[in-house]
Order: sequence, then C-alpha cells, then structure tokens
Amino acid sequence: MYSVSALGIKGIFAFEFVVDFFDRSLEFYKMRLGFIETHRSSPEWETQFNGKGAYLKSNDISILIATPISSQGYTAEFLKILSPGIRRVTFIVDSLDRATDYLKSHDATFIHPEKEIRSENSSHRFVTIATPIGFLEFAFLEISGDADEIPMFDKIDPYEPTMPAFKNIDHMTINTRTLYPIANFLEHVMDLRKFWSVSFHTPDYKSGKKGTGLSSKVMWDAASKIKFAINEPLYPHFNDSQIQAFINRNHAPGIQHIALAVDNIIDTARTLRSRGVQFLDTPDSYYDLLPARLESRGIGKIKESLSEIKAERILVDGRDGVYLLQIFLKDASLL
Repeated sequence: MYSVSALGIKGIFAFEFVVDFFDRSLEFYKMRLGFIETHRSSPEWETQFNGKGAYLKSNDISILIATPISSQGYTAEFLKILSPGIRRVTFIVDSLDRATDYLKSHDATFIHPEKEIRSENSSHRFVTIATPIGFLEFAFLEISGDADEIPMFDKIDPYEPTMPAFKNIDHMTINTRTLYPIANFLEHVMDLRKFWSVSFHTPDYKSGKKGTGLSSKVMWDAASKIKFAINEPLYPHFNDSQIQAFINRNHAPGIQHIALAVDNIIDTARTLRSRGVQFLDTPDSYYDLLPARLESRGIGKIKESLSEIKAERILVDGRDGVYLLQIFLKDASLL
C-alpha cells in the first residue's frame, strides 16, 4: 500500500462553511459543540471580501465560518446560488511548488494563479482548483513562519472549552447523482486511492412501493489519512432518495456531512444533548434487530452496552470483527 502523497498533503488546514446567521453559528460551535474561536476577520479582510469570518478549532479540526455583510462578495454570491454549506476545503502541503506541478500535470482546473498573503510573522501561499463536486473548491496551502498566525485575521484569546473535544476529521461524505466522475477526479487529480466500497438497499425496497438504496465508494490519502466517502442513489425511487433530497436542497452535489472522531461517543452524545444539540432519531426496531445484524456481519459482541447505545440512539456498523459507532446531528444547514 502506498504511503506517500504525490501532492505532499499533510492534512486539512480548514474547511469553509458559508452561513446565513454568523452569530448563531458561533454560538452553536462554541457553546454547544465546544469549539474554540481562535481568529476573527480583520477590517482589511471584511472590506476586501464584503463579509466577516471566524476560525474555530477543536484539536486537529479547524473551521472557517464566513457570512456576507453586503449583497456583494463571494459569500453573498455563494448563497444566491446554493444553500448554506461547505464552499472550500483547504489542504496543507509540504511544498506548494511540488503540489502545483503535480496538479498541472494531472489536468487540474485552476481557479487562480498562485497567491500569497502575509502577516507580520507568517506567509500563506496557495492555489485553488475547481472540482466536479458542484461548486466545491479545493485549495492547497503552504505555510511559512508562525503557524498560529493567519494573515488578514486577528488572533483572539480563547476561552477554555467545557465540552468533550472532537479529535480529528474522520471523513467527509459527498452526495452526488453519479459517483464515477468524482472518484475518477480524486484518483487522477488528487492521487487518492480506493479504501472500500459498498452498495445496499433498505429492506422494504422489494415491495416496489417504497425503500431506497445507495452505492458508496471511499477514497483516501494513506499518508494523511484523509477520506472522502462518495454516495450515489440506487433505483428504485432514485429521485426520492435522501441523497437526491440533499442535492435538490443544496442545488448541487456537495459535502453532505463531515464526521468528527471522539474518544467516547456515548459520553459525547449524552453531554451534547444536555447542551441542546439535537440528533436524528433511530426507531426501536433498529435495536431489536441489531444483535442478529452484528452477528451476520461477523462482529459478534461489542464492548459498549447495547442498552446505552439504544438510549443515545447511536448507530453501529462494521464487518469482520471491526465496527464503528456513529450518530448524526439534525440538519444544521440553517446555521
């Protein structure tokens, strides 16, 4: 298995979430999810981009939330076309020259030439490319100097978090009508490789009256452990699928969710509920069938309490002795 990124990707610097309600988003991420605000947009950034923004952090996860302050600027244009959502993923690279050379030789579509912005002790050099994932952009960033400085943003004194910290981004899930162009792009342009794939239908699809299915392919960079899961609907009821519903609401394919890793999902879910965070519900029938489902997938007994998993409405998935626990927040696009 390869373990070196051809692009020299070290990790994700940040993903940018364009929002309608800036203050409400700040409150949600800080007071409910426990993120720390580290930087706030400077007057220079706000004037240049007709918006305001803030960086929030939890361990290795960094989010830039941005919103328009006028009808002009890139955030305003984004929201005229799409629902609030993720506009850009920025990757940190060892060498921007190396990354750019690889991208040019692998048919990447550049949005702008190399740019550099500076602060007193830091330099950010970057390029941005288009993707086949709707309007989503990928940026590649090389940082020189003080990594704690972000040019055109003012560093602020963070408060101490009172919530269980999220550790890192486990994966990003893309919803699209057809996954092949995106998987091909991630392989050819980004040098990502297939991690695994799966296709399935819900049990009720055989009736022909309801039910749905999906096909999913996970691509990853083994060096940085970055993963993208790409989902497409399966017939019957292709256009009634949850994937198509997301595309309709977003007005394009895009990143539907980002999975955040935690040390103890039961404690985390319990604490987040106490702070008013709402999760998608799971019917009792799921937990009635869970032991047999786990056994059929070669998982057998798990170390967590099934009663606690049911109480917190946590999902269990896996195969061949390896499993994961996950739970989904209710739609947060209006943040």
